[in-house]
Parts: sequence; C-alpha cells; structure tokens
Amino acid sequence: METEAVLREVIASQMTSDVPLGSFLSGGVDSSLVTAIMQDLSARPIRTFTIGFGEAAYDESGHAERVAEHLGTDHTTFRLIESDALDLVPRLLRIYAEPFADSSQIPTALLCLKAREHVTVALTGDGGDEIFGGYNRHVIAPRLWASIQLIPPFLRRAAGPMAGIVQGLGGGGSPWLRALARTLGIPASALDKAGRFGEVASRARSLEDVYRALSRVSDGPERFLRSGAPGAGPSSLRADPRLASFAPQEWMMAQDTLGYLPSDILVKMDRAAMAASLETRAPFLDATTMAMAWSLPLQARIREGKGKKVLRDILDRHVPRQIIQRPKQGFAIPLDRWLRGELRSWADDLLSAEAVRRCGLLAVDPVRELWRLHLSGRANHGQTLWSLIMLQAWQREWFPAGFADD
Repeated sequence: METEAVLREVIASQMTSDVPLGSFLSGGVDSSLVTAIMQDLSARPIRTFTIGFGEAAYDESGHAERVAEHLGTDHTTFRLIESDALDLVPRLLRIYAEPFADSSQIPTALLCLKAREHVTVALTGDGGDEIFGGYNRHVIAPRLWASIQLIPPFLRRAAGPMAGIVQGLGGGGSPWLRALARTLGIPASALDKAGRFGEVASRARSLEDVYRALSRVSDGPERFLRSGAPGAGPSSLRADPRLASFAPQEWMMAQDTLGYLPSDILVKMDRAAMAASLETRAPFLDATTMAMAWSLPLQARIREGKGKKVLRDILDRHVPRQIIQRPKQGFAIPLDRWLRGELRSWADDLLSAEAVRRCGLLAVDPVRELWRLHLSGRANHGQTLWSLIMLQAWQREWFPAGFADD
C-alpha cells in the first residue's frame, strides 16, 4: 500500500493544472496505472490518447481502448499510416536538431501534435520500466547469460546463423511467423530481434556483453563509420563503482536509468512535446517515486519471470488482469515494411553512394550493402538503417555543404 500511496500523492500533485489535462494511454502497465489513479482522483472522465497502426502486428490501440472503456475515460485513438510518417520526417529534423534515431519518435511526435489539439498537459508512464524492472532484458539477460555459459563454444558460434534464418524468413513481417509468435505468447516485434539473440549467444563473454547487445539496435555499429570519423572505435560501458554490489537485474535497471532513459526516452518525449507546445509530466520520475522504487527489494519489482510486480499488483485493483496481461511490445512501428514502401524514395536518396560520400561520416560500401540486403527482403535491418538515415538527414538539414574533404 505504501507504493500506491506514494503514486497517488505524486499523481495528484501533477494533476494540478489550470489548463486542459489528460494522459497518454498505451494499454501497458505503466500508463494504465497512471491513468487509473488519475481517473480515481477525478470527478469527471479524464482525456486519454493513444496511437494506432494499420498493421495489426504492431497495433496496440485496442488494448488501450479496452482499458479506457473499463476506467470510463474520454478516449481518443489517432491512426498513423505510412504517409503520416513521410509527412513528419522534415519536422523530425527540426524537432530533435541532432541525429536522434529512435524510430518510435514518429508515433511520439504525432501523438503529441494530435493530443495538443485537445489538452495542454499530459501525464505519461515514462520511467516505470527503468525503475521497476519492466524491460524484457531485465529478465532475459541474466537467464540468457546463464544459459550461454552452459553451451559449448562450437554451438555458440552456430547460434548467429540459426537466428539469421528467422530474419531470412521475414521476421515480424512474415504472417506465419507472426502466428507462431502469438502461439508462443511473444510479441511479433521480438521476431525482428531474433538475429540479435544469435549474435549474443555467439559473442558474449560477460553479462555486460549481453546487456550491451540487447540494448542496442546494431552489432558492431562502428563498421558503418568512415575510417577516421569521430567515434569510429568500439564503444564500452563505463564502470561505475557505485553499482558493483547491485544484483544483475538492478545493475541493468541502473544502467537504463542513467543512460537509456535520459539519452533516448526523455529526449524523444520532451522534444516532441515541446515542439507541439504540450507539457508532459512523468509521475514515475518524481523524486519521491524514484526514492520509493529504489528502496524496494528486488523481489518486489521482478518476480517469477516478470518485471514491475508491485505495479501489477496495484493495477489489479483498478483493471482486470486479463485486459492488461500480454507480452511487452514496446512502441514499435512497422519500419521494415515502411522503408520498402512509402519511405523508400526518401531513404534511397539519403543512402545513395553520392549522398553518403558527400556527407562524409559513413562508409559507402557497408551502408549500401545493408540497404540492398534490406530491400531484397532477405533480412530486416530497419532499425539500423533508421540510425544511418537519420544521421544522413541531419547532416543534410543542418550542414548542407557536407563534411567530406574529397
């Protein structure tokens, strides 16, 4: 009850507003709990907003709509299609003003723009995953590393090609693989990460290696950089002596809180919201909530193979578990297909040999080969390509003369 009392106090304080207020509702644990407490504290239906996609494998709007119906909120779903993404691209370069490449910036930007037509302030569930052990890697990585250590080296080396077969069959874009994923109870987006698990199994030498591999979109990203370009050397995690006594799961949660959260999640949301003149507030990032979360024993956060145990227990008192319970999807978009479709012409221009050479930071051959492989449909490399494309687009937008000496 102490955790719920803290959350109610924090959310009540963040609901103080003299302008229209609502919440972002994905239908997941974090946003559903924030919304449930907001509605419990409100005398009238609160405004809730979510983004939906035309492609069923990536569309979670139905989950949000069921939560909204149960709680009695005034709910709106905005539909995102490929042409919306293309229209948003020029704005993204101005919104972020740096080579920011989390592809969920597209639905986030649209959500903020559309929500601003109705409210001025929106509460979010940001931060819940980092402090309550909500990412799949918090559960998977320790188990995966323990399993890897039991596999003979020669079998580890075979894991990469075996996982690559899944990608070769179309990954999350394959209808029959999506059906298999549903049978196994995993999100379709996990199929697009199958190759990463293979790389982890074949190369990891420590838990830190596993975490690093699971928390980035590309293995060996330095291979795409031109020789001598800034950052062309391999990256590594900085050792923090304050985390030495942490359990593996807590170590990863701390790494995410100190790195991924401020450098990706908050950048993505804060800049998208500011560009729309929308104020967002995150109850899980309030100092009181953070202190309470880190005072909890690990078992209160991760138990029986699931994260956010204490939050799930609280949410059970507000929303039936069958409405919430499903594999964690994340804010994924059908990027692989979009890059072969509506976004292809735009991406083709930015990834042409001439454009890559003129901008000067990327190596032409590996970039072009990755693009050709993706377009062939033999593998899905949308997330890695998005990073390369946004770097190219950023340079063209802000430094049109390019950086190349030749």
